[in-house]
Amino acid sequence: MAELIFVLEGSLALRFEGEDHALEPGDSVYFDSSEPHSYRGLSETAARAVVVTTPPRL
Repeated sequence: MAELIFVLEGSLALRFEGEDHALEPGDSVYFDSSEPHSYRGLSETAARAVVVTTPPRL
């Protein structure tokens, strides 16, 4: 599985492989979403992002 996150507004923290990564507007990240991960808002206002995921390969 794969996941793409593109941040439109606000800030997000992505936790992946035990590390936190701060994402700001205009930032994007692509990763293997079968690995444990999470993300959360960092900004006072709501963050907005486009998130695209793919289904697992059979």
